[in-house]
Amino acid sequence: MTTPADQLRQFIDEAPFFVQKDLLAPSLVLDGYLFSGFASGAPGRTRSMELVGIQPRTHAEYVAMCGKSLDLFKARGGWSVKLLTAYHRTLRFEEVPDTEAAALFARDPEALKAADPAGFRRLQDNLCWHLLEMAHQRGLPLIVHCGYSYPTSNGDAEHLRNLVLSPRLRGLKIDICHSNWPHEGGAMILARTYRGFYFNLCWTPLLSPTIGRRILAECIDVLPRNKVLTGIDCGSIEHMVGTAALVRRQLHEVLCEKVAEGQFGWEVARGWARAILLDNACAFYGVDTAELAAKAHAKPRAAILSGS
Repeated sequence: MTTPADQLRQFIDEAPFFVQKDLLAPSLVLDGYLFSGFASGAPGRTRSMELVGIQPRTHAEYVAMCGKSLDLFKARGGWSVKLLTAYHRTLRFEEVPDTEAAALFARDPEALKAADPAGFRRLQDNLCWHLLEMAHQRGLPLIVHCGYSYPTSNGDAEHLRNLVLSPRLRGLKIDICHSNWPHEGGAMILARTYRGFYFNLCWTPLLSPTIGRRILAECIDVLPRNKVLTGIDCGSIEHMVGTAALVRRQLHEVLCEKVAEGQFGWEVARGWARAILLDNACAFYGVDTAELAAKAHAKPRAAILSGS
């Protein structure tokens, strides 16, 4: 005879309940458009110019090129945009007037980076606001690499607070990745306080099962059920499968502990599991779960399990 804990484990192991491929979509990394980031940024920016047929010479033309690139990205199935900026600089982006940014752009962004780092950062700030504003207008939420950086203050999600407070970005949804560790408490307060912030456990259990388990338990205590996301952030299929299994195991263990402590019952535990593993991500990306369910029911169970 199965126990409620066994039934919860089975429920968790079978999630997500829909066709896997329908939940996979690319995210556009914006750092290359800010003239920074990793080595792939520059050729990616050049390729974008070729695809949209714009070779910008001015700040206004460059912003227009970025907008066309976002249009193309969404038309080809893109769901979100992403910033990896914390690897290279702080996540604080100030609103810089276009007149100032245009003068800085005219000095050549690549040359400006070496000759005037402060001016280059001001140009980046301006371009980032334009990119985020255009992404939001196209219904693309923002994923941000937060937390893990050096100095750790660079990746602190609290730098992003001015984005959600601005009328320019009202309603923008922001995924605070990697639990904002080692500043996870501040990120939980952001997600608890502001409608636009979501707390993502992505990668944290892989960094340390101990840290991941603790943060999972704390965010269930602190956050509304609809503000917790999870993810994988791995570079191979084997790592993805293993990390998914680790996340589900830890979720089961933590929820069982909370039921045993009397915090809530088994039905609430099932609700938390479904929210973290599926419903919250669908809400964040604007995915219709009813439509996905219809696709899943139209396929044989073996096809769903194989992802075909």
